[in-house]
Amino acid sequence: MEMSEEELAAVIAAWYWCPPGSIVFESNRFRLTLWKLSTESNIVDRFNDRDTDVLIADVEKLVKSNERNVVTWQCKPGSVPADMGQVLIGHGYVPDDRLDYLYFDMGEGRWPVLPRMRIADGVEVKRIRTVQDAMESLKVSEWAFQRTASSDEETKERAENIVKESEEEKSISMTVSCNGKTVASGGATLDGNILKLWGGGTHPDCRNRGMYGALVQARCSEGFRLGARYAVVTARESTSMPILLRAGFRRVGSELHFRRKLLDA
Repeated sequence: MEMSEEELAAVIAAWYWCPPGSIVFESNRFRLTLWKLSTESNIVDRFNDRDTDVLIADVEKLVKSNERNVVTWQCKPGSVPADMGQVLIGHGYVPDDRLDYLYFDMGEGRWPVLPRMRIADGVEVKRIRTVQDAMESLKVSEWAFQRTASSDEETKERAENIVKESEEEKSISMTVSCNGKTVASGGATLDGNILKLWGGGTHPDCRNRGMYGALVQARCSEGFRLGARYAVVTARESTSMPILLRAGFRRVGSELHFRRKLLDA
């Protein structure tokens, strides 16, 4: 089924993931998620309330009552009010990130049209099926995204969740290995005829060698096999966005993030 760029942008804007076990406060006014294992990840990913002073105060009160002091607002297309970013700046928030919405049309033929990316030679790309593979993928992600290292217990718990989710065909987690060492990892989720790409990262020592290209193409191929036509992703200008645009992805929108440390304000 063919989709318009507006429809694809709406799908991407509505897409949100949080770690299992996180605390979620949800109403018709906003959704706030306090991430498990990360006290600084307290995210408002949607909101609809023109009384912004009360809205911001209610969110900050919830965060403080859970003994946390950082809030991030994700300002997406369709959020109300549309100028929430400027309102947040007036309340002491600062711009923290920008994500661009990209999509790629793989077509409806017998074989997929794949992104035109450099592919490393001699690498193995496979779906994650074991806890050990999942743990190695998480360690690569920490290096790739400069995250604080988790404890062995936390890593094992997250790895077990990845393996459990991967039992469903629509949940795809993959690793790229070179000379027997895991060097890149990423996932994708099938939603109808849309493949949502997430978490793609490469160890800093192995970048610019085609590892990421192998990962993107493998996930797209697997998604197409399962019925996807479109691959979508949120990408940062400083990392994957230029690579994906050169590969044939198209930009259909963006979102801005604003962050504030409450107790330091």
